[in-house]
Amino acid sequence: MKKSNDSVIYNHFPALFDRMIDQEVDHHEKSKVNNIIQNHGNRIGSQSLISICLLSEHDRSDCNFIIDAHSIQNNGILNKLSEKGKVIYLNRERFDYTNVNKYLVGRNEATVFRGFCKNHDEIFNPIEHKQYEFDNLQQNYLFAYRAFAKEYTNHQQDAEFFKRYIEELINNSTLESILEKHGGDKIPGKDSREMRKKVVLKRHEIRKKQIETLNKDLEDLKQVMTINLLKEKYGKLESFTLSIPVQNTIASSSLLYIYADLNGRPFNQKLKYPSFLSIFPQNDSTIVLFSYLKKHRSYFSELISQIHNASDYQKELIFSNILMKYGDNIVFSPNKFQRFDNKALEILSTALDSRTQMPGEKLVYYPLNLFRPNSYKPII
Repeated sequence: MKKSNDSVIYNHFPALFDRMIDQEVDHHEKSKVNNIIQNHGNRIGSQSLISICLLSEHDRSDCNFIIDAHSIQNNGILNKLSEKGKVIYLNRERFDYTNVNKYLVGRNEATVFRGFCKNHDEIFNPIEHKQYEFDNLQQNYLFAYRAFAKEYTNHQQDAEFFKRYIEELINNSTLESILEKHGGDKIPGKDSREMRKKVVLKRHEIRKKQIETLNKDLEDLKQVMTINLLKEKYGKLESFTLSIPVQNTIASSSLLYIYADLNGRPFNQKLKYPSFLSIFPQNDSTIVLFSYLKKHRSYFSELISQIHNASDYQKELIFSNILMKYGDNIVFSPNKFQRFDNKALEILSTALDSRTQMPGEKLVYYPLNLFRPNSYKPII
């Protein structure tokens, strides 16, 4: 039986659109097309913004207006990293190390998400208004919940974005209009364009299904995390903590799905077991807080043992690689970030663009220590 066109597209052309403009349009026209696509995406993105309170489902009576919450504390953490009110903020977009200034943003804007109302945001007061205490189960849980909350909100927005994007491709022939008006003489013929539009549509349908699957996993995680939070079952989480003698350099708050351990042994092949990473300055040190659900201990035990047995510097490399491969929502002090030389920035760009760990690949792959700019030592 002959394969349908849809099946052929699905199996053989998923990356075609990514290369399409580069191959078919000269440099000047490519720039115009890319700007139009970016502006189009920005418009849909602004229409897809989500404002919810994650705790309203369980405590609706106390819910009031949604606020701009920070996944990394503004007054206690971001202000320590900021210079003249600015920080370097690396989130999801591709990192262009040749134009670092584009990542310089106001600390009031960095790490913002609309995931809580004003009343329920006060649940984070024990980490907002108190110093972190090692082995404080409540604080460990609140840092993990905040990392989860931002990622949950992000993925809700992603699902809405792709839904709107696909609808516009179908209903408004957006891509066809862009190519006809701005593609120049080198655009392919109409039949080829129609095929390529189908490729774009199929590609985004696949992405949308992947996001919907992850959102279902996040909904399940939300139930577990929220019930434990409201019932104060903070011991349902286990944590590894580390104090690094580095002051006011980096912070992050990330939900992670780590695939394999330091030796490249997969322990989370289906990416079903989440972990939470919070990094923040305190006094003259930087705290690293890595947590996971206690019921998943057997999956993380070998990785935790490997981290325990590593030297202090190797621990810094481990969490630098975890952050580059699996994390986002990363904030740097602009002054400290300037100390990364071109070699370091190129490594950072490569790592952030890859965002993956291949089967058999060791977790520590890049020799870049994010806690100490321009510090290179042999990989484990």
